[in-house]
Amino acid sequence: MTISLFRNGYPREMFKELERLGGKIEKKYNGVYNVKDISIILTQVIVIKELRKGTHKALRILAPGADEEEIKAFLEEYQRLTLPGEKNNARAVIKVSAKENQEIFQKIWRNNDMKDILDDIMNVDERINEKVEDSQRQTARDMILDKRPLKEIERYSRLPEAVISSIAKAMGMTLVRG
Repeated sequence: MTISLFRNGYPREMFKELERLGGKIEKKYNGVYNVKDISIILTQVIVIKELRKGTHKALRILAPGADEEEIKAFLEEYQRLTLPGEKNNARAVIKVSAKENQEIFQKIWRNNDMKDILDDIMNVDERINEKVEDSQRQTARDMILDKRPLKEIERYSRLPEAVISSIAKAMGMTLVRG
């Protein structure tokens, strides 16, 4: 197990404090520092700005002021991913990067560079939320038909009373209270 701390720039003060506490800082390679003698768990500090360009794109594009070409390269890699777990992880990285680098992402989108990819990534959460809401509403409908108590419908459908009431009204049903 390894504890990894990520910093955009070199954490000079943090390293001074760790050394004052008896730790040893060893540069493993560009951007990766091991912190020894502080914890029984291997601890490393990743300095994003020191990572070589073209490597560790998923980390490099998280930093404010990320390189546009690296962002595009990561988007291209995302497009080639096939496993759902990998796509979800990459999508999360892209969303964080988009928040940190809004102007770059807007430029990429405005120039039609990878517009479809960005639209897809940003709309996935909306589609997932719609599916969850549809499922919640169907659960409420089924439970209303079974004449289940309102509190039970709220608990299992995770919908507020007002929404459940409107569903029941649209079905021409009366809610069982209590």
